[in-house]
Parts: sequence; C-alpha cells; structure tokens
Amino acid sequence: MNWFNIKIFKSLGVDNGLTYVTLGNIGSGVLGALFWLILASLLIAESYGQLNYLLASTFIFGTVALLGLNPLITTYIAKGNEKIKYQSNTLALVSSIAFIAPLILLTGYMQLSILLIGVAFFQMSMAELLGRKNYKEYALILVGQRAAQIALGISLYFLYGIDGVIFGYTISFMAFSYRYFFTVKNFTFDIRQIRSNFRFMMHGYAMELTRTVSMFSDKLLIAPLFGFAVLGFYQLGAQFLLFLGMVPTILYHYLLPQEASGIHSRKIGIGAFAISSILAICFVAVLPWIIKSFFTNFVDSIFPAQLMSIGIIPMTVTSILSSRFLGMERSKPVFIGALIYVLTQYTTIIILGNMLGIVGLALSLLISLTVQSLYLLAADRLQKQMIVK
Repeated sequence: MNWFNIKIFKSLGVDNGLTYVTLGNIGSGVLGALFWLILASLLIAESYGQLNYLLASTFIFGTVALLGLNPLITTYIAKGNEKIKYQSNTLALVSSIAFIAPLILLTGYMQLSILLIGVAFFQMSMAELLGRKNYKEYALILVGQRAAQIALGISLYFLYGIDGVIFGYTISFMAFSYRYFFTVKNFTFDIRQIRSNFRFMMHGYAMELTRTVSMFSDKLLIAPLFGFAVLGFYQLGAQFLLFLGMVPTILYHYLLPQEASGIHSRKIGIGAFAISSILAICFVAVLPWIIKSFFTNFVDSIFPAQLMSIGIIPMTVTSILSSRFLGMERSKPVFIGALIYVLTQYTTIIILGNMLGIVGLALSLLISLTVQSLYLLAADRLQKQMIVK
C-alpha cells in the first residue's frame, strides 16, 4: 500500500495514518456494500430481513458483552498502559461467553454463539491496533476480513442457506483475530487497571453502544413490530447509509488515539463534514436510478433510502465530537448523547412507523442521529465557554 503515500495526500495535509485508515475503511465498506447487494439479489425481502435481524442481534450482543473494553484499550495503549490489554481481553472472553445464552434465547439460533465470540475477539484485536497506531495493519485486516466474509458467506449460502452466511461471518472474524489470540498466554483475572478506569470505560461504552445501535438496534424493534418483509425493504435503504457511514467510522477510529495523545486537527473535521454533505446530496440524487435499475423488487425503499442517506451528516458530527470528548477522558457527554439517541429512535420508530410505514422508520433514524449530534454540539460549545471563563 506504500504507493498510496503520494504527493496528493501530503498536499492535502493528510498523514500516513489517516491514509491507511481511510483506505481500509473504504475498502471494507465497498466490499460490505457489495456483499449485501449481492444477497439482496438472491433473497426475497422476508429472508433478507430475517438475516439482518439475526446478524444485528449478534453484533448488538457482541458490543454489549465488550463492556466498553475496546475504546478503553485504544485510549490507554495510546497512553502507554500495556497491562490493561491483558486484563481487558480476559474480561472480554468471560463476558462474551456469559451473553451466549441470552442471544440464543432471543433468536433461537445456536449458530450465533460462536459468531458472538468471534465478534468480540475481532473488536479487541482492532482496538489494540488503533491504540498502537498500527494503521497499515489495521487497514489490511479490515479489507482481508471483509473479503473472506464475502467469499465464504456467498459460497456457503448456496450450500446451507442463511446458516451458511452466518458460518462465513464466523470463520472470517476468527481468522483475523490473531492479535487477540497472541494475548491468551498472558490472561489474568487481576482487573485493577480496569477498575481504576471504570468510569471512563462505562461512558466510553456508551459510544460503542451508540455506534452499534445506529446500525443495528432498529432491526430488533422493527422485526417484531412490522415483520421481516418490512425490515427487508427498510434494510436495503439503510444499507446505503451504512456504506456512507465509512466517513464517520474513519474519523472516529483515526481521531480517538490522536485526541488521546493530545493531537488535535480542526482541518480534518471541517473537511470530513464537507465531504459528508456532498455525498449525501449525491446519493439522494442517484438512489432512485440505482434501485430501479438493479433492485426492482425493492422500489418501496427509494424514498426511505434517500432520507436515511442524509444521516451521514449528523453521524459525522457525532464521530468528531465523540472522539474529542473520549480523547480528553470526558465521556459523560458521549454517554448522555447515547441515551438521547436510543430514547429518540425507539420512540419515533413506534410513533412514525405506525403513522407512515417505511418512510416513518427512515425518518426516525434521521431524527435520532440529528438530535444526538445537536446535543454533542451544545455540550462542546458549553465546554469551550467554561474553559474561556
């Protein structure tokens, strides 16, 4: 990937780290979008919705099981604290095993148990890489895992159906979690380092939950209330926002260790906001043609997809401000923002979903993201005013 390190990046003020994080997330995002679009061409809306429900349940339980340990590792490894890695990895394994039973009770799918553990291992591995600022390895693993997921998931689908897709996810996550497995010999049940940073971990936990909730938790409510078919139509539209979500994901993963090290870059934030706005406009314009041309069975997703695409703008604002707060070890605003997001989304899903159907569900997502970002903007402004005083 060294050939990407060319003059154009330097002229834009972009360093190697951001280049690798950007390329890794773009590669992963493009492959992920391709994967789900291929599946949309193979599955009917109901099956598409069911698969999304099962995977969303696993990713949410995986995030819950991690207890905020992954941003804790990223932040404190960047500060030179090595002991916290082994303590966190041990606790992550124990917690993940504890959440297997609730996941199976919710979904009725035993196959998700190993995937849950694989998700936890992978997230902890990536957290360590970010904390060490090993951005090149981070990018290669992101793309490699996604490529393996596509190859295995699609191949195994033709053999085992939806179960095959789940097996593909599981194998790819486990295979690329080698950083986690390297730490097994140093596992310890001494959690003093974690306990001393418990408050930060809990508030950082809120950010991880928010990020996962913004992508997955809506499916857990939509499926039982409106059915898998409606979820299938909704999810095709949401898939485009997930693709656009590469921009805020890149920002968060890059800026958190930078902010934790005391490095601030206003220029990157402004540039990312501008890019997000342009992408939102472009997607609103081209989505009708894309869906009508390639997904004729999903035309009901056109307007919802346009609405959800605008969500990239508040998502970008949230990522910038959250990385800033967490880097300063001020996690309370992130925690409150997470609660605001969850409460707003669940309330609006019930109200607007019943009133406007799929369009109402799309509006609920956009409104929730916007309210969360506005709160963080207000919290950031208040903080600056207090510093001046």
